[in-house]
Amino acid sequence: RSNAPAKVNARLPSPQAAALQPPPRNRARSRLLLLSPLLAALPLAAYAVVLFLGLRAERAADLAADLHRTAGGLAAMAETELAAGTRALEALAGSPRLAADDAAGFREEAQRLLALHPAWHTLALVDAERQRMNLRFPVEAALPPAGELPVARVLQTGLGSVSVLPDGQLTLRVPVRVNGGVRAALVAVLPPAALGGLLDRGHGVRLRAVR
Repeated sequence: RSNAPAKVNARLPSPQAAALQPPPRNRARSRLLLLSPLLAALPLAAYAVVLFLGLRAERAADLAADLHRTAGGLAAMAETELAAGTRALEALAGSPRLAADDAAGFREEAQRLLALHPAWHTLALVDAERQRMNLRFPVEAALPPAGELPVARVLQTGLGSVSVLPDGQLTLRVPVRVNGGVRAALVAVLPPAALGGLLDRGHGVRLRAVR
């Protein structure tokens, strides 16, 4: 029992140790001084985040505008090529050799036109019943049925059209008029690779514009 008060008194800080400890207010001030560089950097960090987000949004807007211009350029290029091909077909469809029933002479004209358009797969002359000419086949060969290159709408309306076959090939079709009536249709067939080449050329144009 006589030793208990001594143990309690040993746990109490001495007056000298209490004098060496800083008061609570000074400790709080010291902590603030340590944190002050971090607190000063917070506005700068916030500004950097806002600037980064703004630049990112601006870059996204520029990319969207670039893609829009590219799509418009490709569409205009495709329209120009298809229109030029249609005009060439219309000129061939008006050949006097058709009215004269000169199959050999008309085939030579068609071959010359096909040579001017290397992207075209073939040229065909099709009426409601059969294919009368298809440059993919020799003169003596049996030709595929007319249904492989359907031209009913052109024969009915007398208007040219652009359509895609089930196998992905693109066709340009124009009416052939003889003595004022639509007798057949002239068809140019373009393989899907022709459109791929168009995209490649458009991609090159876009890259040069970006530079």
